[in-house]
Amino acid sequence: MGAGVTTAATVAVLAAMHSTPAAQTPSVEALVSAAETYLNAYAGKVSGVSFDETLMLTENSMTIRGQVPQRISSDLILLNVAGEMQGMRDVYAVDTKPVRPKAPRIALLLADPTHAKWQTAQEYSREHAVYLRSNVVLWFSDPVLVLRCLKAQHRARLTFKLEGSKRMNGAQVYGLGFKETDKNLSASILQMPGDPVASGRFWVEQGTGRIHQTEFWPQSATDNARVLVQYAPDEKLGVLLPRSASQTFDTRERGTDVRGSGDGYSTRLNFESTATYANPRYTPIDLGRMGG
Repeated sequence: MGAGVTTAATVAVLAAMHSTPAAQTPSVEALVSAAETYLNAYAGKVSGVSFDETLMLTENSMTIRGQVPQRISSDLILLNVAGEMQGMRDVYAVDTKPVRPKAPRIALLLADPTHAKWQTAQEYSREHAVYLRSNVVLWFSDPVLVLRCLKAQHRARLTFKLEGSKRMNGAQVYGLGFKETDKNLSASILQMPGDPVASGRFWVEQGTGRIHQTEFWPQSATDNARVLVQYAPDEKLGVLLPRSASQTFDTRERGTDVRGSGDGYSTRLNFESTATYANPRYTPIDLGRMGG
């Protein structure tokens, strides 16, 4: 009997000695620092990555219900613009009907950037933006806009907190919630009409700072959106890239007829969309070397 107890105790001790310790939950500060360091390198690595974006956009309003989603096909290129990520969209088809010849116009233009070419690239992006129906969709459907909230110059405007953990793409990730709390709207992070404030959540891999998913909830007096973007590894480029997104957008337009609202707004629009980002390809683009 005594020998059996001793043996069992010995086995338990040995098992404990050889067990893998549970991962220690990172501090908020460590997670923010890792994500910020990761993003600083990431912006340069992926500047020039283009996708075939398919955006399925549905408008919901008091007069439009059950509308068939509109299929908007675009080249979407990721750019590092003065240290901040930006997705630039160039629509080429709507409901499979071409609106221009399908060609990577912006990538070809900016491979050897000049200020004049940068202006032309922005004109290309605006050329068919009307198909996105509303500014709230145009502004907040950019899948990498939320990454602006991890730049060091904005940290004083934000509060961060840990919000759970899970596994994504085979890695343990932690929810890093954030909220813009500074009341000085003239210095807001997004710098957009209506002064929307930013909040949301990054799902960050401990140590590496790699971002596997983003949730973004910008809000102003007239506009708000909820944008979830999922990332996946790209073997060719060796980085995580946007793979899909789900989005809702609301906007209120000021009008003269306020019979039902009493708040000075007569029109309210709601949009829902899903997006996929396929066929990633890479043309190195460094806007920091723009010439005349």
